[in-house]
Amino acid sequence: MTGSPNSMHPETGSGVAVPTNARTRTVSSQQMKEFAAATIVILAELAKRRVDPSQALNIAKGRRPKRERQTNHATQRDYQPNDLLTAEEAGAVLQISAKTLANMRCTGNGPTYRKIGGRIRYRYADLLSFIEDKRRDSTSEKEAK
Repeated sequence: MTGSPNSMHPETGSGVAVPTNARTRTVSSQQMKEFAAATIVILAELAKRRVDPSQALNIAKGRRPKRERQTNHATQRDYQPNDLLTAEEAGAVLQISAKTLANMRCTGNGPTYRKIGGRIRYRYADLLSFIEDKRRDSTSEKEAK
């Protein structure tokens, strides 16, 4: 067998020799039809799921698709100045994680917060003020203390 996709089985004269790793195996025309049909079904399912074509092979091989990186951008919700936000919501407004906010609370260089019933809340107006306080016109400017 030559290993080329178009070669015939040397004994039966039918089927297609398909190279697999270091050996060659013969596949009947019925198996090829079944493979083609299965491939079409898989591709239709991937299209239905709106899978990125670059991830299709990983999914076909049984691997998990790579997740798209999630951003922390604030939602389209309009907050009022006196609204109290959770750490997750405040983090979304500031585009940082809730864990970063917790670290900033410990070091004292984060936005003003309130502790109500053991829960941390941030006033939306305080977050906007914090953002404005961090404004710089040059990289050489020192932070005002």
